[in-house]
Amino acid sequence: KALIWPSSKQVEITIQGSAFFMSNVTLPPPVVRVTLPDQLGDKYVARLSADSVSLPATVKLLEIKPSQLEFGIDNIIERTVKIVVPQIGQINDEIKLKSLELIPSEVKIEGPSRELVSVSQIESIPLNLSLIQNATEYELELRNPGILSELEARRVKVKIDVEDAVGDVTFHNIPLDLRFQDPKLQNSVFENNTKSVSIRIQASKKILKQISKETLKPYLLIESLATAKQEIEVKLDLDFASKLIQISPAK
Repeated sequence: KALIWPSSKQVEITIQGSAFFMSNVTLPPPVVRVTLPDQLGDKYVARLSADSVSLPATVKLLEIKPSQLEFGIDNIIERTVKIVVPQIGQINDEIKLKSLELIPSEVKIEGPSRELVSVSQIESIPLNLSLIQNATEYELELRNPGILSELEARRVKVKIDVEDAVGDVTFHNIPLDLRFQDPKLQNSVFENNTKSVSIRIQASKKILKQISKETLKPYLLIESLATAKQEIEVKLDLDFASKLIQISPAK
């Protein structure tokens, strides 16, 4: 059982006696004891009298306020609920959360049934995503949802794994080079109707920041005079860990 109210279990007493004995009583203040019966419902009214207060025989109890206290009684229950970690802030745009593991993922809570009836989860203090730069671990304090309840664990360990965030970018008007498989073809005159292309590349956002129009060198490889009169596929050699999504025009 649990006493759920009143929250302030105090009374005021008026006593009379010699100064010597009175000084011994007030420091520390006396305690009023209430004995609860074995069988309890959802409330109990305790009537207070001189027998409830431990006083020396030389000190007289004149008054006790209030003369009775009503206590609310509730059953103590135990539940196991999941742990939730609230998130605040924005993670660095170059990375993203790969996984977030909670140890433990659940916690046992014990307390009055009225206090726990609507508790389906326990929250920790918020996790600030803006502080995360790489894989790491945090220990966060759990928030107790009630005044009279007790948590089996006070903290949760948060294991965080991250990975590079992927994006894509399109570059326009990139000059198109001509390359020759046979060096003798360089003496021939070629006129290319397409002077530039657009290129769309996918890579981690860290790598994309290193790529510029100047680093991209699309080209046409002319193998012979015969193939030069046909459509030739535009080629691009990527020096970065990136993926070519599209070249326009492709030929």
